[in-house]
Amino acid sequence: ARPVGYGFVEHGEGFVVLDDSGHLTILEHHDHEHEGEEEEESPWEFGAKVHVSEEAEEMPEGSSFSMTISHAQDVVYISDPIAGHVVNVDLDSAEISGELELDFTPDKLLWLGIGAEEDGHDH
Repeated sequence: ARPVGYGFVEHGEGFVVLDDSGHLTILEHHDHEHEGEEEEESPWEFGAKVHVSEEAEEMPEGSSFSMTISHAQDVVYISDPIAGHVVNVDLDSAEISGELELDFTPDKLLWLGIGAEEDGHDH
């Protein structure tokens, strides 16, 4: 599988990778050190993998999955040109939280909105 989309989520505390087989991999960032460990450890840990399409092998030539990340909620939106819908993946539960059926074949996604305000920041 090869990546077709990726990006930081949850204010940089996570990273997601969407591949061409229809899987969204969620990585979680940690800053803690493990007691007794001498080697440098990657600050990224596997969080979860969500399968978003059952028909990835049937992708039309020239098409691919596309994703966009909400900066207001912990949600990734993934377009599935095979099924003609957009899938919502909740990052907290690592589950599909909704689907939007379309009457056209989605190509690209773009999130337009205002990011959630962080607590303790006055601007």
